[in-house]
Amino acid sequence: EALEILCNSLQNKIDFYGDFSEEVIQTQSRIGALYLKQLDSLSAAERFKACFDIQEFLYGSKDPRTCKTKETLDMLKKDPTTARAFFSYKRDGVLQERPPFQSFHRISHAKDDLKLFQKVKHKSTTLKN
Repeated sequence: EALEILCNSLQNKIDFYGDFSEEVIQTQSRIGALYLKQLDSLSAAERFKACFDIQEFLYGSKDPRTCKTKETLDMLKKDPTTARAFFSYKRDGVLQERPPFQSFHRISHAKDDLKLFQKVKHKSTTLKN
């Protein structure tokens, strides 16, 4: 119930205080903590990442509050499932598209191999004579 209340109040706080406010940071952090308590580490990572981004913008990366949130994110990165699902292909919290795998761009070294073989063969015949 607390999680639902916090999630519902988040948009109101953003509208009233703005995206970059202490109230929004605290709400994001509390939501992340509740997700963590429910063992939903992926949702917790998303909330703590949002919290961290705002803190880093407002306070800088050396602020103790920012460092504490960074430690929490580092702890979440140690969970293999969360690390694979959230941190692997995300940059700044946004899922990045992976380039398509193209198997038709194969490099052929057949011509180079043939030239090398002919060169070695030519040298071996000249050495015999």
